[in-house]
Amino acid sequence: MLEAARRHIPFFVETNEKFLFYARYGVTIFAMIVALFILHAWLPAGRRGFLQILPGIIFTMVGSLISGIVFGQYLTQFANNYVTMYAGLASVVIALVFLYFIAAIFVYGGELNAAIIKSRLPHGVSLQAAQSLAHAETRA
Repeated sequence: MLEAARRHIPFFVETNEKFLFYARYGVTIFAMIVALFILHAWLPAGRRGFLQILPGIIFTMVGSLISGIVFGQYLTQFANNYVTMYAGLASVVIALVFLYFIAAIFVYGGELNAAIIKSRLPHGVSLQAAQSLAHAETRA
């Protein structure tokens, strides 16, 4: 999109290039935080408060950024290995490997939330029992 804007409105892009650089990352991080909030709040069974899902969101966000940086560095060094091994499918395999990393990090973030929630429950009460009791109390 930035290259298309450079072709059509070069005067605007050249004068605001630093702003557009940071705005691009700001919009991406904001969209990622909103998506993670929605996924961590609604995907697991039961309702979660914001403070209950915040550790998982932070873990997923930081883990995704670190894995993106590390995987990008790996690709700069060894991308030729993917091209040699997978030929025309190299870009597809690279995308799948990266998405596997992101999915695993997301699952670990959800498990972190579950572990924290379980640690705050009284001894001997399961997470399912606590959720059913909370659900029964809200209905009554």
